[in-house]
Amino acid sequence: MAEITAALAGLFLLASPAPISRIATAAAGSGRKNAVTSWIFPSARTSADALRQDQGLALLHAVRRRSEDRISALRAIEPAAKAAEERGYLHPLLTLELGIAFHQAMIDVCADFERRSPTRS
Repeated sequence: MAEITAALAGLFLLASPAPISRIATAAAGSGRKNAVTSWIFPSARTSADALRQDQGLALLHAVRRRSEDRISALRAIEPAAKAAEERGYLHPLLTLELGIAFHQAMIDVCADFERRSPTRS
């Protein structure tokens, strides 16, 4: 059971939004407080809308790549979660499936936005 617990702890780390916050802050060239504020109050154009189009697409691609990487990592621990379910532990697989669904949704939204974007890379 220890290996499943360790795998699930990794899942929570993989779902952390911190890496994207750092990417957005670096790309916008502003302080973290300004980047977070702009996500909460989108009329303040201090996040992705303040970037050049190529920088905004680079940020979008970073978000998408991060979620693709996370899905790969989550799929790698899927056998352990399925084995736990076979032993009567239902929540490890549920947690894993939620993580995969979350990151797949991120990928899908990024792809939809990219298709709508006036500039494509």
